[in-house]
Amino acid sequence: MAARFAKNETRDFERLIIPNYMEKLTGNSPLITDSLCERILCVEESYSIWFNLLLNWNIERQRYWYPLESCERSDVEAFQDSYFETEVGAEKLRTILRNYGVQTVWEMRENDRNCELELLAFEPDYNGAEGYFCDENFDWIIYASHENSITIGGWLLTEIQRDWVNWKERVWTTPLLD
Repeated sequence: MAARFAKNETRDFERLIIPNYMEKLTGNSPLITDSLCERILCVEESYSIWFNLLLNWNIERQRYWYPLESCERSDVEAFQDSYFETEVGAEKLRTILRNYGVQTVWEMRENDRNCELELLAFEPDYNGAEGYFCDENFDWIIYASHENSITIGGWLLTEIQRDWVNWKERVWTTPLLD
């Protein structure tokens, strides 16, 4: 009987195995990995995106962000990730983003495993590394942390709050809530 993996376990497994396999075959690290939906960002692209995250959201590379650190913006809110996942979910999130013309998303990780994802492959989650998600406009942000929180900012927050009737009951207060 074949081993069964949860979706995130499979994705993490592929992220580890496929690039190593391709590197052994070619002697080079691939620019496209995991699937045809992901492109690993080069160092220059990553630095440029981190710089824009600092300018637009006051997010520093390899640092925590809201709710773990303070944030002066009024268009940012952190939620318990388990409630967000079950009551909003990645598909609803992708639909909202698609309706605003978003086609690709940058996934920036504290471990510098940064990539550009096609929207259909986008699932904001904590995978062992803090994750920041945005697009080229830097007018919305998602932050997935190790504290069971998911932070939403910019116009995306307004859209999520519009459809998520009980969002006020799901605001992050502590990592021990679940």
